[in-house]
Amino acid sequence: MRDKYPENKKTIIGGFHPVDELISKNGFFPGDELHVSRGPGKRIQEILHKAKKSAVHVYYDTPERLTNLLGDENHQGIVLVRTESLAIPELTEDDIRQGGIFVVLESVQDPGNLGVIARSIAAFGASGLIMSKHESAPLGQSAMKSSAGSLVNIPVMYTSRIGSFLQKWVDDIDIGIVG
Repeated sequence: MRDKYPENKKTIIGGFHPVDELISKNGFFPGDELHVSRGPGKRIQEILHKAKKSAVHVYYDTPERLTNLLGDENHQGIVLVRTESLAIPELTEDDIRQGGIFVVLESVQDPGNLGVIARSIAAFGASGLIMSKHESAPLGQSAMKSSAGSLVNIPVMYTSRIGSFLQKWVDDIDIGIVG
């Protein structure tokens, strides 16, 4: 996963639910910046309260500035800039051996579709997400926004060959596959 998110890359997340979920899961990090439009509503006020308690610098910007910062106008009046890469939990082979429901995606290239799928599998309590390394959408800002922040709650694993990967697990631990 590190090849998709180098250590020095900033993570910029916009929208109430993605920002709230990221903060609820990981808290604020040193160096985080919170950008909000003037006159934020009650939901954003709660995030501002958390930011104040964590001594996070808050910038009050115009909606246009948030759009420029995020690169998208669907920010809902809030953008979080994190100097560290997005922390997505890693799914391991030990996790798979313990059992559960794992969703396998091959060649889902649209980050919006990936995010919606991630949000759905999180809602249904899946244990993890297994994705092909090649021709897959990045787990970045667009996927995070579409997932309403749920990507930070789903362990993810990448594999080169989905077919071989699944066959290995069928042979090793007698799993069932539904397509």
